[in-house]
Amino acid sequence: MNFEELKKFTFELIEKIENSGIECVSVEFEQTKISVVNSGRLLTSSVATENAYSSSAADTAPAAFTAANKNTVNAPMVGTFYRAPAPDAKPFVEVGDKICKGETICIIEAMKLMNEIESDKSGVVKEILVQNGDVVEFGQPLIVVE
Repeated sequence: MNFEELKKFTFELIEKIENSGIECVSVEFEQTKISVVNSGRLLTSSVATENAYSSSAADTAPAAFTAANKNTVNAPMVGTFYRAPAPDAKPFVEVGDKICKGETICIIEAMKLMNEIESDKSGVVKEILVQNGDVVEFGQPLIVVE
């Protein structure tokens, strides 16, 4: 699927769930994943390619984070944590928001690249554990989801 087809598909998907009772939809094909979240106040979408980090990287996580709560979304890399896409923009998530697996929850800047970080679980955001601009470590819990 080329970029124009992907763009058209994403807009059609957003249009179809916009007025429905569906809260979130995730579609995966080849190495592309599209997540659309309808939170009632804002409709967002996130398109990502398959994560380049191997699952064996978890073995190298710092000891302080290896026993992280299974209800947390953890940093997949070291970098600077940002809650919003721009300084004057609304944060991706707030406490009390419903989120879906695959939804963008923050940005981590690493090596001058802005990496959108997606939730690996669905639920309600109970707590945001990191402050905007904080440096985060691999495996560090970022948010609590129930």
